Amino acid sequence: MVVGYSTMCADLFHYGHMLFLKQAKTECDFLILGLHSDQDITKNKRKPILNIEERKKTLEISGLVDKVVIDAPYIINDQILHDIGADIFIYATATEDENQHYLKNYILTSNVKKINYTEGISTSEIIKRIKSNNL
Repeated sequence: MVVGYSTMCADLFHYGHMLFLKQAKTECDFLILGLHSDQDITKNKRKPILNIEERKKTLEISGLVDKVVIDAPYIINDQILHDIGADIFIYATATEDENQHYLKNYILTSNVKKINYTEGISTSEIIKRIKSNNL
């Protein structure tokens, strides 16, 4: 059985998130999703709209992952994959170069799979739409 591991913020869960998880699930038999903490998201992106418990419940109800773990580290390495029991790390990217630090600096295993972001939808885009409508 192949165990996959991926991480995400999963704030304002949308169809781009769903498509990524659906594709990630095709790469493994059991998919573990690590959710980044509210503090890490705030530090690395922006303050999340949904707190970690709300995001966790959304993912669990979605049926797209087999297990959700909270407070996933932002930087993944082989030791984290080993500790969680994962055979493969699956990540999303928008470009060829983005997130390559996973491959070059932290993960030594060859079991890394890249899946492209879904074009036209993102949490940042949803927030921009809301702001432009003065809501």
